[in-house]
Amino acid sequence: MKSTKPFKMELSDGVLEAMNILMNNGYSAYAVGGCVRDSVLLKRPSDYDLTTSATPDEMLSVFSSLGYRCIETGIKHGTLTVIINGENIEITTYRVDGEYRDNRHPEGVTFTRLLKDDLARRDFTVNAMAYNPVDSLVDEFGGIRDIELRIIRCVGKPCERFSEDGLRILRAIRFSSVLDFEVEAETDLAIHTMKGLLRNISSERIYAEFCKMICGDGALSVLSKYGDVIEVFCELDSSPEEYLKRCRAVSNAPKDLCVRIALFFNTPESVLFNMKKMKSDAHTSQYASRIAKYMHSEIECDRTVLKKLISEVGFELFYSVCDAKASLSDCKTDVDALRALADDIRSSSECVFLKELCINGNDIKKLGFEGKDVGRVLSYLLCEVIEGNIQNTHESLVLAAKEYKL
Repeated sequence: MKSTKPFKMELSDGVLEAMNILMNNGYSAYAVGGCVRDSVLLKRPSDYDLTTSATPDEMLSVFSSLGYRCIETGIKHGTLTVIINGENIEITTYRVDGEYRDNRHPEGVTFTRLLKDDLARRDFTVNAMAYNPVDSLVDEFGGIRDIELRIIRCVGKPCERFSEDGLRILRAIRFSSVLDFEVEAETDLAIHTMKGLLRNISSERIYAEFCKMICGDGALSVLSKYGDVIEVFCELDSSPEEYLKRCRAVSNAPKDLCVRIALFFNTPESVLFNMKKMKSDAHTSQYASRIAKYMHSEIECDRTVLKKLISEVGFELFYSVCDAKASLSDCKTDVDALRALADDIRSSSECVFLKELCINGNDIKKLGFEGKDVGRVLSYLLCEVIEGNIQNTHESLVLAAKEYKL
């Protein structure tokens, strides 16, 4: 079914060339999936997926005969990557998925010559549209309607779609959050009913979806509505009232992953536990836990106090803590004043870190200190400089170091 509304999708030169080559050789070819959805939403696609009636062997024959380099990495499942003017174009044969036995992957695929068959196997109506410059927008399952209604709806019966691939449960609420769309009633019911299928999904895939979901425009609605789903793969030790409070804090925060993770899990221990459970990268886990450690603390808006804190955590983490504190409904700290004071400290190039001292470890060793004592002396000198007891000059620091008693 073609769209009745005029629509023109911007395509990259490589994508357009690949389409034309296939169509000139008697095959049909379309851009499909997320790139079409984003174009309808007037967003620039980050990449393009093409689908075609040509079989993998036929694609390989057509492009190879014209001298294009082809990569056969996914050819068993119908996918060929063609390099056109330095652009990697991924093209997949129309296909029908075989039986799903692990709630994630089909046992095999069957190639078809019908675009509708290929679109019918896709997860949501907004992702089941196709486009080429000749036929314009092909919308067999009401994707345009659902975009206009701002809803996420499964293609076909939701229970079947989720039984095939349990990750679609999380993808549904991720799309709801990122696009700020509501989940259609039947799809919503299936999400809650079949949430247990997420136990069959790898932690890495869950984490990737969770990160996008928590940073979406519709995070408040999604997090508050699907806490029972999230609890399948996270531990949320909170009352319903406390949980809703956390969801609001997340939605108030900038779209910074570490800040939002800290606010959602609330304590350093919970951050570390859940990030380990989802197999997060070490940087995100550690950084978010440090935000959680400081975001509930009262921070005095005093120059010396602030310099000591920044010396301990760094400017970047300090500003992240400010973002988190400003998002908390019970925050009594004047966060704007803290930020302004930190900005002033930074712009005035005041000494707050060991590397900014006008003395170094070699200088301390020359004074007769060894091993860990070198670090102790440097830490003492930095503290004295921050408190204003010693000037940050080489002469003053050497004199103070000589007088330092272990």
